[in-house]
Amino acid sequence: MKEIAFDRSLSVGNADIDAQHEEIIRIFGQLERHQADGSGSSQRIHNLISNLIIIMTKHFFDEEELLLRNGCPRYAAHAREHAYFIERLSQALQMDEQEIIDRGIPSLANLMMGHLMTEDLAARAYLAAATEDKLD
Repeated sequence: MKEIAFDRSLSVGNADIDAQHEEIIRIFGQLERHQADGSGSSQRIHNLISNLIIIMTKHFFDEEELLLRNGCPRYAAHAREHAYFIERLSQALQMDEQEIIDRGIPSLANLMMGHLMTEDLAARAYLAAATEDKLD
């Protein structure tokens, strides 16, 4: 499996959101390495997923705030995808180690990259519109 990585083609034009995306992708890369080489203990994998829930909850809040503030017409659908993603991450915490490795990590990585490459890039104008505004 090719390791996912952040590059300029994934930029939404907002440095704060891009940095969050890069961090999220970095953690998914760690999960995928654990999946590929079997080096991750169940506890380590659960810790990474728990960390993702924390990071992505803040990221989704920041992203949704920008989308709402800038009048994105797909705000509601975008926010629903965010809620679904957090639900899926929470479900992964309930999986046993083998299920996370076999199904959880690949499914979550595909979901995350699909969302970024479709929804986030499609909303680029609404996310980049506030590049002067610093997110807290």
